[in-house]
Amino acid sequence: MVAAYVAAEEIHRYDLNSLVEQGLLRVVEPETEDEANDVLNFAAALGGDGEAYTGAIAVYRHWAIATDERRVLNFYERISPQLQRLTTPELLKFWADTTGPEKGIIRQALQQVAIEGSYTISQRHNCYAWWLSFCPDTMEPEDCI
Repeated sequence: MVAAYVAAEEIHRYDLNSLVEQGLLRVVEPETEDEANDVLNFAAALGGDGEAYTGAIAVYRHWAIATDERRVLNFYERISPQLQRLTTPELLKFWADTTGPEKGIIRQALQQVAIEGSYTISQRHNCYAWWLSFCPDTMEPEDCI
């Protein structure tokens, strides 16, 4: 799911049109007054509306939320403990486990996430060992090749 307010920019930037056309990615926006109100409430608590839109929609529709921001994960754990919360490494591991790409393709995906997303996995992350298995020498993105 992509919140409608970011959809046009992100879909164009990352060329996600084929995912939308295949029904693998949906562009959504708040549909009820409760969802819209919680977007405002969550934005005030989180200091921004990006994770607020995603979270409000996920909470009301019983969907999952994916983010790498620890404070956002903690916030949603407090207000909605039943909400499934995912991180980038968990999504990538699921993709790798379910589609079985070659090891080089997985390394390339991890490298792209690290470089394009300025992402560094924490040693405390539950997928750290898995991530490190593709980048054994160092966690520097350019070395994951």
